[in-house]
Amino acid sequence: MNAETFQRLDKVIHEKGRMAVMSTLAAAPEVAFTELRDALGMTDGNLTTHIRKLKNSGYVSVAKSVQDNRPHTTCALTAAGRKAFGEYVALLAGIVKEARWSEKKTQPNESFIQPLPYKAELTLLRAEHLGMCFGVRDAITMARHEVAAQPLTILGELVHNDTVLDDLGQRGVQFENDPKRVVTSAAMITAHGASDKARARVRAAGLRVADATCPLVHFAHEQVRKLAAAGFHVVVIGRKGHVEVRGLTEDLDECNVVLNEKDIDALKARPHFGVAAQTTQPISRVRELVDYLQARFPKSEVRFVDTVCQPTKQRQESAEEVAFQSDVVLVVGGANSNNTAELVRTCGKYCDSVHHVQKPDDVRTEWIPETGTLGITAGTSTPDETIDAVEARVREINGARRPAHRTA
Repeated sequence: MNAETFQRLDKVIHEKGRMAVMSTLAAAPEVAFTELRDALGMTDGNLTTHIRKLKNSGYVSVAKSVQDNRPHTTCALTAAGRKAFGEYVALLAGIVKEARWSEKKTQPNESFIQPLPYKAELTLLRAEHLGMCFGVRDAITMARHEVAAQPLTILGELVHNDTVLDDLGQRGVQFENDPKRVVTSAAMITAHGASDKARARVRAAGLRVADATCPLVHFAHEQVRKLAAAGFHVVVIGRKGHVEVRGLTEDLDECNVVLNEKDIDALKARPHFGVAAQTTQPISRVRELVDYLQARFPKSEVRFVDTVCQPTKQRQESAEEVAFQSDVVLVVGGANSNNTAELVRTCGKYCDSVHHVQKPDDVRTEWIPETGTLGITAGTSTPDETIDAVEARVREINGARRPAHRTA
């Protein structure tokens, strides 16, 4: 374990009693002092000492009132306290993962680790989960089937990957953003989905609609509609202007899109917040922002529905493992791909040398070390052949031939 990681642990929180207080307060908007005392099995004096220390650090607020002619004291985490505790927990999780991954490194999974045959000092490590998800594969299959039967226009980019789009273009698929400018009889909604208003505009243009929306994006749409119907002010955690986020929000009378704490600070108070997320956002970051929203508006009800898709979660976790074990990481994916960009950011937390490439020609010789471990992961719209080609380029630079069997 790197000693620097331990040094980064918050010394105020990193004490058994105060950690217990922070953990209990993190689970609720506020807790009565007596309930907190009883839940933790502390004396009044002991709990008061911990609360005073946390309050002086800006992590806990204390409110005093009178209920039924008796003094009533409640404690709550401040926004700074929730943020600090979230960072503390993330560091602890990293320590646990490091211990787990260190054990894995002593007994590596041979299905994903391949030493280069002539320069065995450099090892290639592929993420266990990487590349195309089922939603993207299904969308591409549908587009190929449709264009084989009749001319087809896709509204926007079917997926954020130039290799895939070039292949579809060679098959005769046309691309257009404005339904009014489509000259084919059929138009396809992309895997990122669309609002009902957008679909109505397509039909109003006299076009037959082929829907390639990922089922997991459909699920996110359904959850957002349910939150709005239940009277919640909808907050979507995602990138404002992204095609999926536009689809999730365009049918709503009112909503907010947030991506960080600053965006949440700018929100108006509401009695009820309903939170969903763009399907390709990292779930750990989403949960941090949900906690921050609750801390920012402690009197509001905050209902969170997890709409981050399982393929994204799997690729994020696998990327963490690869990055932690690697000296260099190549992330393969489209320049406009949000999930690829998130993988780059995730890998950057665990590896100092991370490079985003779209194709094998993007791999630079100076990036490839002669020794150590090079990790490879890829976004959900990256074809297997592109990943293979990037790996082949690495092997070419390293001066080694590709083994006869395929790396899993």
